[in-house]
Amino acid sequence: MSIDNKLARKLEKLSGLPSPPRVAMKIIEAARDPDISLRAVADVITADPVISAKVMRMANSAAYAVPGGVNTLRRALLTLGLDATLIVALSFSLVIALKRDKTQGLSHEYYWRRSLLAATAAGALGRALNRTDREALFLAALLQDIGMLALDKADPGLYAEAGDLQRNHDALADYERSQLQCTHADVGEWLLQRWKLPQPLYQAVAASHEPCAVPPDEFARCVALSGPLADVWLASDWALSFRELVSVAVTSLDLDDHQLGVVLDELRDRIPETEAMFEKDLLAPVAGFAALEEARELLMERGVDHILNEHNDAAQTRPPASITLLRMQHRAELNEVLNKEFDAARQAGAEVGVVMAGVDNLDQVRARHGVDAAERLIRETARVMLNNGGSRVIGQYTENEILLWINDCNHDAAQVAGRRILRDYKEVVRQFAGDHDVSTSLALGVAAMDTTHSFDCAADLVDAAHKALAGAQLGDLATCDEVRTPALAP
Repeated sequence: MSIDNKLARKLEKLSGLPSPPRVAMKIIEAARDPDISLRAVADVITADPVISAKVMRMANSAAYAVPGGVNTLRRALLTLGLDATLIVALSFSLVIALKRDKTQGLSHEYYWRRSLLAATAAGALGRALNRTDREALFLAALLQDIGMLALDKADPGLYAEAGDLQRNHDALADYERSQLQCTHADVGEWLLQRWKLPQPLYQAVAASHEPCAVPPDEFARCVALSGPLADVWLASDWALSFRELVSVAVTSLDLDDHQLGVVLDELRDRIPETEAMFEKDLLAPVAGFAALEEARELLMERGVDHILNEHNDAAQTRPPASITLLRMQHRAELNEVLNKEFDAARQAGAEVGVVMAGVDNLDQVRARHGVDAAERLIRETARVMLNNGGSRVIGQYTENEILLWINDCNHDAAQVAGRRILRDYKEVVRQFAGDHDVSTSLALGVAAMDTTHSFDCAADLVDAAHKALAGAQLGDLATCDEVRTPALAP
């Protein structure tokens, strides 16, 4: 996917568009010269004392382990090599310059923690795969989200309205698509092409959201996996995220026990170095590194195959009873829960989103295949909604309608959740149609209490979502802002 001309023109006109500082441009020019000499590279780097010091520090790191240490820039260049020196210098110069830029709605703290963790993770993956271009992997992973900095400059409200979606990269990409018809990866590719960086680098940035779908290019797949690897250590439940990561790592790069162990060992050793060189804390001092050690122990005790089996079993055997679906005959209980949630949110000044789903042809399912089949369809629909909404409250509002209540969610975020629900519902219908001769479809209505929408009580908010659902069922997209899945024949 590429950015459209309108967005490109808007970005081009920005005075604050992220751009390389003068020293970085000189480094980029030097890197394009196949006949560049050691002295010429040294001249470029010594023009900036801060960058020179960073390069020296890198050459003295445990990653290179030079006996007696490195005490001159010339020896640092010999230790790192010309290409690696230029890439390391470029990484430092870009981070130093870009960190000075003030972000608008984007969480500056989280952005840089994730970017530097991902860069370190890409280098660790390169080590596990015995690649010699680990510095290039570091740089590509470091820049994979740079499109977010550009978009934040172009539209300060974009990420402010996204809120907590910034901490869920897949959901954030869906949100960007819903707003811009592209993602920050597409903008990053466009930006790095303008900087005249090498093609493998900007192509890896463009493919950075799909670790298992990018072309069979190990470099690009390392970059794409680096983000999910960083997310493990930023997640509230690292153990669950780690199991999911193992599945992706095996699918995209076919990593085995030993290679994953190397990745974890490299992260443990290199994260403190990255923190020191970029002067940024990436992990909680105790809990973060304890999680790394526990992940290593888990890998040693159980191995990749066992962890994969655990992950697959958990995904396939979630029992229906695990969904607390407040039934329509318990409407009083559902209303009581919603009233408490609404009052707590309003008292805290928090946002709330509601997604109301209507399942078509449920009467036909019940008449042809019995109550159990209709019950299964409702429950599977609820499961899809719960998985995509990040909610703890879901209820059967009427016989064929399900309500999802999402805390800390504005209208745009609720729409993103709705689109993900519609996408995954198609698979539910395919599976259901395989067992039953019936077609069905889903319509959604969305409402939210946020900075631009206010409600006096939970009932009013739910009623707004219900009216939006009615509009969707009539094809009134202006009312709903959502789309409806087509009926799928068996």
